Amino acid sequence: MSGMKKVVDYLVVGGGTGGLSSAREAAKAGATVALVEGRKIGGTCTNVGCIPKKLTWYAGNLIHDLKAASDFGLSCSYEFAYQTLKKNRDALTENIDQNYQEKLCREGVEFIRGSASFVDKNTVCVEGAGLISASHILIATGARSMLPPVDGYEHLLTSDDFFRLEHLPQEVLIIGNGYIACELAGMFNSFGVDTTMAIMESNFLEGFDQSLAGILKECYEENGIQLYFEKTSTEVRKENSKLTVSFNDGTELSSQMVFAAVGRKANFQKLGIDKVHLELDDFGALKVDEFQNTSVEGIYALGDVTSNPQLTPVAKQAGKKLAYRLFGSEPQAKVDLSFVPTVVFSHPPLGSVGLTEDKALDKYGESMKVYHTRFTDLYHMMSSTKQPSLVKIIADGKTPDSNVVGLHAVGKGVDEMMQGFSVAVSKNLTVRELKNSISIHPTSAEEFLASV
Repeated sequence: MSGMKKVVDYLVVGGGTGGLSSAREAAKAGATVALVEGRKIGGTCTNVGCIPKKLTWYAGNLIHDLKAASDFGLSCSYEFAYQTLKKNRDALTENIDQNYQEKLCREGVEFIRGSASFVDKNTVCVEGAGLISASHILIATGARSMLPPVDGYEHLLTSDDFFRLEHLPQEVLIIGNGYIACELAGMFNSFGVDTTMAIMESNFLEGFDQSLAGILKECYEENGIQLYFEKTSTEVRKENSKLTVSFNDGTELSSQMVFAAVGRKANFQKLGIDKVHLELDDFGALKVDEFQNTSVEGIYALGDVTSNPQLTPVAKQAGKKLAYRLFGSEPQAKVDLSFVPTVVFSHPPLGSVGLTEDKALDKYGESMKVYHTRFTDLYHMMSSTKQPSLVKIIADGKTPDSNVVGLHAVGKGVDEMMQGFSVAVSKNLTVRELKNSISIHPTSAEEFLASV
């Protein structure tokens, strides 16, 4: 094929969640589709993100439950074999690549393994496969972990490296304050690793509602995680068997391993976008409009390679909507980013959809109203560990007919309960409708209804 040019209707570069969903929907609509991916199919989510992260988080949850077992009359002991967890987790994710290839073949999508780079706006060259042309080309190449630009950065690990660990360290330092840093800290701590977080900001989990973040901070400190605030790293030094990180205020922290979770950067550096003159946005990602159009006609981008929320369901929905628009019967199809739900898989988990209190105050001023309830769920009433929970509802006005514009919670089970509430919020749920709903008792979810 190296001397031939393949021509298709739709060429998808990147086999993560967004690219996969778009390619498959386009094929269902009758388009000829090729998908190019140089690494494992499934992208960050499947291989070094959501799926292995959640499996690891489950292990941490089990350990927390085992510690509480005696309060429920169960006498048990356990030994944690991290190597067994890694072996079983890796086996599951290894099978996904082959399963995806088989599914793409059944659905009429041609899968091509290789790295792509632009020749012109309608053609890419795939290493080992030759030229492929299409009237529509989608860039869905995701993002990669960033490292802070400091001396010694090469000694730092990222979240990708977390899943490659063959053995757990005795101690770990995590630089960062986003949800990835928070999740890494929670999992390490659950496994008995001496865990420290160095946070650049003065607040914990910046960007999330601070009432909930404050509860999570309490829980982390209660579990023994050391938190240092207003720390910006300036240098990393390897000293014998440890790494020492220097910070802007002159302090230093040493640890056996240091992970940097300071953000992710759009991954398009090998695509040769300069040949087609694609514009970047203010964040250094590919610039797109609400329909995923880039600055070049016929080239589209979605997922983490853009500045849209870096969440698997956002990329998946955007991919589907783009396929419906280009090849289906929905010329105005686009992803709605008004109410994007998300969960931080911390210990305990934190869920959020819509506006935080601060953002609602900026938008609605004093007309907005906040409902909240802090409580101890039934599980922890029985447990010797009195872990707090908090639910918070934000309305755009003070009357019962005001719309709920933000809904947030932290506590056991939040990761599962948020989905139904997020659907209701996206459908313009009112305070009255929430108040008049019949709750399920006894659950933590009923506190959403009881708080209004």
